[in-house]
Amino acid sequence: MAEHEIDEISLADTDSANFELPEVIERSENSSPIQDLDSPDPKKQKIELISFSGTPAEPVGDVAHKDGRTSGQAEHSNTGVTHVSATVWSSSNKDADASTEPDSASSPRLSEEQAEVVDLVRQGHSVFFTGNAGTGKSFLMSFIIQMLRERYASLFPKKVAVTAATGIAATHIAGTTLHSFAGCGIPQTSNDFDRMWKKEPKERWRSVEVLIIDEISMVSAEFFAELEKQARCIRGDPRPWGGIQVILCGDFFQLPPIEKRFSPKYPPETFYNRGFTFQCPVWRQGHMRSFLLSKVFRQKDPEFVSILNDIRRGSGSSAIPALLSKCQRPIREANGVKATQLFSRNVDVDKVNSSELAALNANEVYFHANDSVEVLASEESDPARHDSMRAQLQRNEFFRDCLAPQELCLKVGAQVMLLKNLELDGATGRGMLVNGSRGVVASMVPKSKYLKELEALQQLDPKTYSQELAAVRAFSGDVLPQVAFSNGRREVLGPEKFSCDVLNLGTCNRHQIPLKLAWALTIHKCQGMTLDLAKVSLRNVFAEGQAYVALSRVRSLDGLQILDGHPDCVKVNPTVRKFYESLERGEEYCDDAWERWQQEKAGPAPAKRGPFPARHQPGPPGHPRSGTCFRCGQPGHWASSCPGRKAVGGATRGNSAPTARGRGAAQGSSSALARLMPHR
Repeated sequence: MAEHEIDEISLADTDSANFELPEVIERSENSSPIQDLDSPDPKKQKIELISFSGTPAEPVGDVAHKDGRTSGQAEHSNTGVTHVSATVWSSSNKDADASTEPDSASSPRLSEEQAEVVDLVRQGHSVFFTGNAGTGKSFLMSFIIQMLRERYASLFPKKVAVTAATGIAATHIAGTTLHSFAGCGIPQTSNDFDRMWKKEPKERWRSVEVLIIDEISMVSAEFFAELEKQARCIRGDPRPWGGIQVILCGDFFQLPPIEKRFSPKYPPETFYNRGFTFQCPVWRQGHMRSFLLSKVFRQKDPEFVSILNDIRRGSGSSAIPALLSKCQRPIREANGVKATQLFSRNVDVDKVNSSELAALNANEVYFHANDSVEVLASEESDPARHDSMRAQLQRNEFFRDCLAPQELCLKVGAQVMLLKNLELDGATGRGMLVNGSRGVVASMVPKSKYLKELEALQQLDPKTYSQELAAVRAFSGDVLPQVAFSNGRREVLGPEKFSCDVLNLGTCNRHQIPLKLAWALTIHKCQGMTLDLAKVSLRNVFAEGQAYVALSRVRSLDGLQILDGHPDCVKVNPTVRKFYESLERGEEYCDDAWERWQQEKAGPAPAKRGPFPARHQPGPPGHPRSGTCFRCGQPGHWASSCPGRKAVGGATRGNSAPTARGRGAAQGSSSALARLMPHR
């Protein structure tokens, strides 16, 4: 690298002593939305925080409920809907305000309704938990995963499958996609599920005890049902999912499955990926315990919560005009940190990020990731098997879908977003840096300078800093970015580990600077994040729930600007609305969609047959017989009296010559007859 890139490159007039940014923290849904961020006891907080880098956190004890019940004493209904919290769906300010007042349990510990979910998971029940955006679903999922890591210890990679519907969602929970785990890929026909019987997928299905699926709203009913059927067959167990404990999380009001439109012209084995998972029979037959989380932690403004609930339920005709009247004004961009723009299409995002980066008058600095895989130690005794597993890990979609790119290009002044939760010494409250925190690249610091600081810290605490020191030494490049975050912190960022556990194979790892260009993001990629400042474009919204996902990323109306939109951009599936109404009443949802799909797959019923007329009907008197001859295709005679029929001895009637087939048949018959005739 050139010499001028080795020296520290800084933004003009941004001395670390006087560079101040607004006291605002941006937190993703992957961090605890119910943390007591101002807790005076940092040691206690560190023990109870969920580790997102795969490092086990200290266990959290059972939580006593307010009514005196201890963990494991929840009563369950026969319907499978075991717990329905007081919801915040009412559009009244009173109800919304009651739902967003500070919770006494706002800490890394679980709330009462979250604790009930964890109790059921501990007992081995299959559960589904859902709720509005910002109700702590991702925090609860991370808590459950950590609890299972501690329970299974070294067996976790073989016994627990951590999956999500999409690659982006999988990176948030250090897992893999459901399709990859299942072994069927993206099925185009029903025959593609036969791939699950290959050696590696079959071993995974037979060894797994817990299957976690995040963003279940994007998994179709047909895919869900087929996986369950194959799991029973592969495991030889008639119980639902072959006895596997299933943990589902998601909000069906958000992004739906991608469905293929039915057509009778397609082959009968075509896979259409239809429906929501709650529409298939296995949802009801699998003894699924359903929980509805109600406490909204992301938004504290009752008016904003009320508007978002109306949009979530499909009342866009009134909610969107209200938002447009409040949020079409420009929002303040303070101290160099700009609002993130959210678009529905990748082309718009790439255009904004590329043009903004090119406009900066600074040198480009490239950071290349270090990718590696770790094969399960128990398989290393067989070299051929080890090489095969390593090759499969190297081809895993984690390296394609990881939020941290293989190559990252930054400049001083670039708008960036943090992709990991960082544990900083003494950081509490607004000083914490989490997945989704926004900032600006303030300078490029020589890596040698950062290494000296780490080496000094490693001497004091070898256990804490040894791995980080080794990662920085192995990382290519001569500089590291220093970022000024919107909460006032300035941090030099070294490489962080992004990993993915692949059941029965091992682990995929990527070490990369945990930053992403953040002038613009797609709505799909921001799902699960929390932003303080956002400019949202609703012009090209094309999916149900997409507008709700985009608008609910923001904490308050003050941080939201709507660039364009209209009431029709709010799309809500009526089936989803009915499902949540049933869930709210504590009832199971049921419709006839599954039966309709099975009938479409089977095709139209055959027409009723018979009684049939005689095969050959004679014509009226004086007329030749009806029908056609199958030999010559001419009407008026049968094949037995066809003029072209061979005469005895090979002579033909009329002028018809025997066909090649006829000649061959005649020769064959003569030869056979000669063999049967006795010799004279």
